[in-house]
Amino acid sequence: MQPGFHDVAILRSSLFNSNILCSLLRKNWQNKQYLLSVEGPVIHMWDLATSRKVHSLELRKGRIVSFAQLPNGLVACGGNETAVGILDMKRCTVVKWLQGHKKSITHVCHIENDIIASCGFDGRVLIYDTNAPPSKECIRVIDFHSQETVNAVIRVTSDNIASCSNDCVVACFNFRTGEHVWSRKEHTSYVSSLCMVNVTTLVSGSHDKTLIMWNVSTGDASRTIRCEARIRSVIPGLNGSFVCCSSNGLIYTYSSDFCQEFVYDTKNLGWYLTAIEHQGEIITSTDEGIVFYIAGTKATSRMIPLVDKKSKICTIAKISYSCK
Repeated sequence: MQPGFHDVAILRSSLFNSNILCSLLRKNWQNKQYLLSVEGPVIHMWDLATSRKVHSLELRKGRIVSFAQLPNGLVACGGNETAVGILDMKRCTVVKWLQGHKKSITHVCHIENDIIASCGFDGRVLIYDTNAPPSKECIRVIDFHSQETVNAVIRVTSDNIASCSNDCVVACFNFRTGEHVWSRKEHTSYVSSLCMVNVTTLVSGSHDKTLIMWNVSTGDASRTIRCEARIRSVIPGLNGSFVCCSSNGLIYTYSSDFCQEFVYDTKNLGWYLTAIEHQGEIITSTDEGIVFYIAGTKATSRMIPLVDKKSKICTIAKISYSCK
């Protein structure tokens, strides 16, 4: 028997209670983009074009903090339980849960095909084959960060992934073999986030209030940007740009040449501040809900209010479907 919320996902949308409606609506997924938001144990799915809620999936325990979409349209997720979830957000169901972590999960990412990676409070990076038979999905364990919390893991080359941790280290590994490629300790406090801004450059954000640019092949640090507050997350933008979310509630956008372009004041001082760049908008979470800023201005174009006024948004993520 799998523990926690793994076998007790509840469908909250009456829209999908009818098999007839479900089969009709399934035809309309093609070439659409959606936003996922998490309030407590509930995942809400929104149509990005209309801001209308499609449906919600409640998990009786746990709180999701990270999503990654797979090529087949399924979505991997991780949070304060010890298993990685594989969700079918079209049908609003849990497909399976992948065991392996000993503590809560901080981040999940897609690597290639059916392969994903996750990391967590147990200080480990796990590689999964999501298409493998039950109990055989975990194909590799990378235990490098001295049992410190690993905050992020992302793919950086065709064979390598990078991870960052509370031990102030950014490290690179071959995910196929588990071989250590390089590791550096340039930060002086927790490294909270990683993102790729181009094919050769990795950016790390830290609680030491700095952003560092790394050459993914050599591990050399090429540039350091000093910020006003601790870095919560760094998210890739469009055309080599990236977005930086800080602990003082500010969101900074940087161009492909690492110049600061604009600052958005979200008033959100919470731990889970994040942002997404989408078609001329910067989407972010606030204490009131999801806010859509017009890129490069302080004006907002629209807002999706909190569903549960007593809750807060843990994270947001964009997913899309390009096939039926």
